[in-house]
Amino acid sequence: MKELPKDPLDVTFGNDSGCCIFVPNEIEKMQNGWTIPFYLYDPHIRLFSIYRDKKQRIGLVIAFETFSKNEPNVLCCNSLELSRIGIVGGRDTIKKLTDYVEDWLIRYAQEYGYFGVTMGSHSYNTAFNYSSRGGDTVKEELVFAGFREPFYSEIFVFDKNIRTRPDSNYWLWKAE
Repeated sequence: MKELPKDPLDVTFGNDSGCCIFVPNEIEKMQNGWTIPFYLYDPHIRLFSIYRDKKQRIGLVIAFETFSKNEPNVLCCNSLELSRIGIVGGRDTIKKLTDYVEDWLIRYAQEYGYFGVTMGSHSYNTAFNYSSRGGDTVKEELVFAGFREPFYSEIFVFDKNIRTRPDSNYWLWKAE
């Protein structure tokens, strides 16, 4: 697993990961791929890829730098997206992979000075369905620290501020 560089020529990170943010060959099938330029442009959005080996990308986590009244800097992850290709071993493998990704995200947040890291709690999030953590629901509203441009996400409401939906995240880790 690693953080992706913001390479404007790499617009297929959604294609490789099995998520709904992809760039198709035919423009009519774009769906949520329109948001990729925002992910690449905004310095407060982090892209993390999961690899089977050094070349085969099999998953993606899109994370957003957020803040609240009580938490000055929280890494808020939308979801863990995994490809349907390249992962063998069934549910047990997905659970182990989810634990690995969550542990990696916690270490990243601690290393880079975040006060916590959250994960989206929507029902079609792999992490939500396979996590062995299942942390407490985030009660406070987290506000996106980046540009005020709309982008695709299951965890945010877009109004005057881009902020988390109520009960849309759970804590993976929070500094004491």
